[in-house]
Amino acid sequence: MQRTSPLRIEANADAGMATLYLYDEIGPAYYGLIDAASVISALAQFQNLPINLRINCPGGDVFEAFAMYNALARHSGQITVDIDALCASAATVVALAGDKVRIAANAMFMVHNAYTIALGNAGELRKTADTLDQVDGNIAATYAAKTKLPLETLNPMMAAETWMTAADAVAKGFCDEIGQALDVRASLGARRFKNMPAHLLGRREARQEAPGEAVPRAVELAAVRNRNLRQRSRS
Repeated sequence: MQRTSPLRIEANADAGMATLYLYDEIGPAYYGLIDAASVISALAQFQNLPINLRINCPGGDVFEAFAMYNALARHSGQITVDIDALCASAATVVALAGDKVRIAANAMFMVHNAYTIALGNAGELRKTADTLDQVDGNIAATYAAKTKLPLETLNPMMAAETWMTAADAVAKGFCDEIGQALDVRASLGARRFKNMPAHLLGRREARQEAPGEAVPRAVELAAVRNRNLRQRSRS
């Protein structure tokens, strides 16, 4: 059975605005993830209207994330981003498309270098590594445009997998203001990231993974990202 994107959309006719919920991983819709096409389609329904993008997302496919970022940046209405619990990895790229980025007082913001799973000969693996360096450069440039931080500061933060509290994210310029603390569970699987804060380890997303599913799912998605990476690098 073909899956569809789980992007949730709420239109408020009285307020003259729409709310989009980025409450799952970013990736192909056929894996049941939120893809750029679903975001672009939603924005087309609400041309010129203000958009509230609410985020609780561990990241995913960086190319889909950049497509979302560009679509949001082109939208003629005001974009307000609310980070409700977790904004990590590729989701941070999407968040920075907002005219205003607000982060809940108990939410977290994480930046790191792009990663993938690669197969092939030595030449292909070196090319994949070079492409990852280019992706990291694009991500860092997006962060620099928002935060005004120099690349000499951002590159080590990404390499170290840096987790930020709401106060940290605002202080460093990734977010504009701190909002009200929300009772929302972080949307991530167990031990997805190497430096995941301890208090997040016991918090699981509403869509529970079956026992033993987390690692195969992560490997499968990484393989999809690598395939997309190689296809784009050849074009």
